[in-house]
Amino acid sequence: MVMADRCFIKGSVMKLLRIWAAMILALVLGAVPVSAGQGRVSAAQRHQAWTSCVITAGEESFVRLYSMAQNDREVSLGLDFLPDGGCAMTIFIGKREAWGERILKHGPYDREVQLRIDRRDIYHARAHVSEDADCVYVNIGAGNIDPFFVDQLKRGDNLRIMVFDAEEGVPRYSLRGFTSAYTRGMSLLERLRYGSGDDRSYFRQPSPRRRGQESAPRPEAPQDDAMYF
Repeated sequence: MVMADRCFIKGSVMKLLRIWAAMILALVLGAVPVSAGQGRVSAAQRHQAWTSCVITAGEESFVRLYSMAQNDREVSLGLDFLPDGGCAMTIFIGKREAWGERILKHGPYDREVQLRIDRRDIYHARAHVSEDADCVYVNIGAGNIDPFFVDQLKRGDNLRIMVFDAEEGVPRYSLRGFTSAYTRGMSLLERLRYGSGDDRSYFRQPSPRRRGQESAPRPEAPQDDAMYF
């Protein structure tokens, strides 16, 4: 995914993709049920429109931040952070949801999606559609999302995603509470990396690099979501 000349795709996190293949996510009233025997959710906490939690599948654990679309509660978005680095983004759509049926007609192959935070630059990414008995999955960005994009989410009001074209719908996610969810998610991630940790553990990893901040105009009055693209 690119914004101007900035690279959005950093690579592939195959470990996350294997976990996705083993899990079923359905967001109902803030719950994150996972199919029996394939994973469990812990430490879930609400942050306005977002929730932070830890998901454990087998010997793998990672942090998930998730939210439900404002214009369709059956279409949810998850950002997953692995302890050894990387962030992946997935849209989860209930199999009975009309958007899911329309998206499936494209088949389980790569297509382009567009993402836009308010009226800032449009991001382009490749996405892969897959399905199981209960969900349609749209895996965005080849499994690794640039931290710059995540930083922009903390500065916006709404995220809209054009899944292939306007016919399939434009899910809109409020970014209220995203910063709080991200801050707690990073704290959970540190616990996954180091456990409770002693003071020496604070010197086993270099400090994260800081990126420049970007100013952006405030969004205009709400319109049809497809108009943003």
